[in-house]
Amino acid sequence: MVQPAGLPVLPSIDIYGRFCVPDDAVEPGGSWFDVVVLPDDRVALVVGEVPGIGLTAAVTAAQMRGVIRAGLRRDGDAVDALQLGDIHAEDT
Repeated sequence: MVQPAGLPVLPSIDIYGRFCVPDDAVEPGGSWFDVVVLPDDRVALVVGEVPGIGLTAAVTAAQMRGVIRAGLRRDGDAVDALQLGDIHAEDT
């Protein structure tokens, strides 16, 4: 089990997260989750999965997480953020 670092501390919500890694895992995968505080103090919970195992899946997952996080932080619109993710996925 991995305890993620960097979950935001918010006055009105308690957030706890953990990621369960299989005991036999020898390579990274493409799973991620994120908590993003939006410009209007709402909170977005994001869960994502890039198919595959290995460095390519892990790097692609990190890129997608960053793209979606940036889109959410820009204007708080989940649809726009996911569309940015789609554009990024088409380019990779």
